Amino acid sequence: MRGIHPLTATDTSRRDVARDLLVELRCLERQVKDNEVEMRHAFADNKVQCQVCLLRKTSIR
Repeated sequence: MRGIHPLTATDTSRRDVARDLLVELRCLERQVKDNEVEMRHAFADNKVQCQVCLLRKTSIR
């Protein structure tokens, strides 16, 4: 975006919209990465809990 030099007001508006969209896209990409990490932790925690439940069920019988 640094190398873009708009010639008209319309070009300036387009550049500004593109800049805003890039900011939003980067934010969404960060949120997706954070969500992936949270999901991995949640699945790992759930897997441990499920294994504990299975151990309890087998030891009760």
